[in-house]
Amino acid sequence: MASVRAQPWAALEADNLTSLAELTETNLLKAIEERYRAGLIYTAVGDILVAVNPFQELLMYDGAWSGAYAATDVSGLAPHIYRVASAAYNSMVQGKKNQVCVISGESGAGKTESAKFIMKQVMNMCSSAGLGLKLQQKIIQLNPLLEAFGNARTELNDNSSRFGKFIQLLFESSGRIVGAGLEQYLLEKSRVCVQTEKERNFHIFYYLYAGLPQEKKAQLHLKV
Repeated sequence: MASVRAQPWAALEADNLTSLAELTETNLLKAIEERYRAGLIYTAVGDILVAVNPFQELLMYDGAWSGAYAATDVSGLAPHIYRVASAAYNSMVQGKKNQVCVISGESGAGKTESAKFIMKQVMNMCSSAGLGLKLQQKIIQLNPLLEAFGNARTELNDNSSRFGKFIQLLFESSGRIVGAGLEQYLLEKSRVCVQTEKERNFHIFYYLYAGLPQEKKAQLHLKV
């Protein structure tokens, strides 16, 4: 008999591929593919979360899902980016130690969106405790502007991060957020001068262009 989840976020043994009889690359890839075809884009391999970009919006990031993963113990919940965020936040608050989430993948894998979901869930957990709501909103609203200086359209991805990104969230011992910072490295500066076919410059230049009056655009001989 197939296992059935009592709730869409309830964990099953098959969610963690360490339960496979043989942990070979072939078996891992086959299991991830089968889960993806079943609409399960998240899979756990031990403490690692594997995410497969569905290239479509899914109904698994709303308030109900966020609330379910806001528990102090997420060990019994299915693999999800919210689970990673909640586990990191809970470990920080309870253990009083810094936490790090490393997001890695090829272009178009969904790294930028995953980072946003982690920040969103951490902010929601702060909000549920009534901690620093005004500052949280500022951080969330500022993030797209900061990304505009380092994200650009590529042949594979309309919103590709062309740099490495280190986002730091700062908290008090109570769990209240008090600040945030973003550092960049390996910025693809050559893109400012030259873009290959089907690619574009950094988003910020198009934002600035869109805000110019027509006479200014003509004066500067600018065109998109």
